[in-house]
Amino acid sequence: MWTKMIASIAGLALGACALPMQADESADTTSVHFRSEHGRDVTVAVGCGDRQQTVLGVVESRGLGEFEIPDETIRCVWGLRFWLIPEDHPRGYMTDPIAIRDGDQVDFWIEKYPAQSAWRTR
Repeated sequence: MWTKMIASIAGLALGACALPMQADESADTTSVHFRSEHGRDVTVAVGCGDRQQTVLGVVESRGLGEFEIPDETIRCVWGLRFWLIPEDHPRGYMTDPIAIRDGDQVDFWIEKYPAQSAWRTR
């Protein structure tokens, strides 16, 4: 009797191991939503601390943009910094470090003067 029960449990356990695991693609990135009040297109880049930044894309003048940041970038110990570089402007604005957790959604408002831009995480 015990032998049959153990064999049944072992069979269930082996059957469960044979099921394919499905990856949750949404857990691999973090969404950052941008709303621009700036009069020109703004290039957005992100970097870990002061290290080299990666360009995410361009938010059009007074437009909306959404970019995905890989979670391995989000796990930056020094905090993420965003660079906002208006079109036809030689220098951009770099934010203070932002602490973001995996799966957070970030809302970012690009103001007319990039130094006055704001963000929130949720």
